[in-house]
Amino acid sequence: MAPPVGKNDLTAVLGFLEDAASAAGTEPFTPHLIDGLTQVVGCEFARFKEIDFARRVEIAHVPCSAELDAFGGEPVEMTEADWNAVPSDPCYRATFAEPTGIFIASDLAARSAVSPEGSKRWQAEFDRWDLRDRMWIQIEGPSWAGIVFDACDRSFGDRDRELARLLQPHLGEIWRNASVRRRLGAALSALEHDQSTGVLLLDGAGRVEYASGRAQRILNDHLEMPPRTLPDGIADRRGDVDERLLLAGEDPTIVVEASEDGSALLLSERPAGVAALTSRERDVMRCVEDGLSNTEIARTLWIQPTTVRKHLEHVFDKLGVRSRTAALSKLHGIGKANRASAARERSPAADVAHVGMTLRSTPRRAVEQVNAEGSVPPASTAVARSIMS
Repeated sequence: MAPPVGKNDLTAVLGFLEDAASAAGTEPFTPHLIDGLTQVVGCEFARFKEIDFARRVEIAHVPCSAELDAFGGEPVEMTEADWNAVPSDPCYRATFAEPTGIFIASDLAARSAVSPEGSKRWQAEFDRWDLRDRMWIQIEGPSWAGIVFDACDRSFGDRDRELARLLQPHLGEIWRNASVRRRLGAALSALEHDQSTGVLLLDGAGRVEYASGRAQRILNDHLEMPPRTLPDGIADRRGDVDERLLLAGEDPTIVVEASEDGSALLLSERPAGVAALTSRERDVMRCVEDGLSNTEIARTLWIQPTTVRKHLEHVFDKLGVRSRTAALSKLHGIGKANRASAARERSPAADVAHVGMTLRSTPRRAVEQVNAEGSVPPASTAVARSIMS
């Protein structure tokens, strides 16, 4: 009798691991890697799923190319009914019922490991997507994550289970390596900024995964939030590399910005006057603090002297002063900010103050809400969505 896993299977696994080892991004599984897993196992569809059930957030849904072609890739938000149906979802229950974290749906049915009601739900799920069988490989590391494999023309068997056992530890390593790359990205962001800037690394659910000492102090001093959490809306700054979020309150103002590669959030305390200035106006005032004339500032920043005068006029108006000396007195130490960014221009339109966030010193509390979205193939809302679809 031939072994369940043959030479060709092992060669395919090694090829997949070589592809995974060459990955350099911060996401553990790309569509390319999911395509590779589909080919290794030999099934029609596969996808990576990561969900935070406590916060009702679908962190990741990465389908293979065939699934995108068949069902599209438009995100579909999980409804309240979907979340409420999770505890009775046969896929969800099976992930906890199998000690190894690996299950095959047809095997569960053969062993009578599911209730009659569970069997009906399995059948409804398979009929919905025209499937014959499903296999799941749990990934160790995140709270709940794994790879789903769907077969339309065959059932999974011993060979597939053995492949799953071979792949499982490597899939966990791929996930952990991506997490390390995210942390290293945050560390590099910290090195590129001065010590007055705090660095936050967030996971896919928007929770604080890493906070530098400076960031922890800013959060503790100014925000009424439990450890490792942020007010709603701040986590979204990661995607806005050209926009600042000002947490307006009494002096100082807390400024939230994304690092240039979007891998981390940067927190800084700035005098209220500094926070009111655009990036270019701050650049001009740093030059003023260095004692440069308008002509020298224009040469340093590659702008016209008339533009320098306009920037200074806007600064004086915002600060309510009439001279450079008075402006510097109000800003009291703008030059302590990272001078490496002095020549980097940002659109003034991007320097927007958002009023939905407040500090302890103001009577309002954070009010901006962010809806949790999932990314799954479109399906009828008349039937509760399976967490693995």
